[in-house]
Amino acid sequence: MRTLLLLLLGVGVGVIGTLMFFTIENPYESPGPEGPGGGNARLSLDEETIALLLEGQVRRLEAFGEEAVVGARVHPHGLIEVNIGVIEAPAGSTINLELDPEVIDGQLEIVVASAQVGGLIAPREIADIVERQLQEQLAGLAAGFDYRLTAIMTTDQRLTLEIEI
Repeated sequence: MRTLLLLLLGVGVGVIGTLMFFTIENPYESPGPEGPGGGNARLSLDEETIALLLEGQVRRLEAFGEEAVVGARVHPHGLIEVNIGVIEAPAGSTINLELDPEVIDGQLEIVVASAQVGGLIAPREIADIVERQLQEQLAGLAAGFDYRLTAIMTTDQRLTLEIEI
């Protein structure tokens, strides 16, 4: 009887020791990402949202003022069309730009594909506003972490930017 009791005590201690070993150091866990966070995130903006992001900045420009009206169209072939005009303005107070969002070294860069500005403003100035507004949105999405832009998609009248954090 005493031998049986010692045998059961030995088995119990062995089971508890084995459970503690696997709980403290689990060999079956997969390694997680190094550092905090990690993974992919997407920012998807429809045409109206893009226009609203730009309108506040464009209205600060001397060439347009508070009466500026901004429209945006996202084309499936990758271009963003931006139209800016002033209500009740003289002829020639409208600009039309086609902007091409590009991924260069993991960052967003907006390239002017075509422009009809009528001498009101440099096309690069509008492209810089678009680029700055989109980069601010991406930085907010990354919540202060370093990120790398991995993809740009223009489908269903939406601009989608994917980042890797």
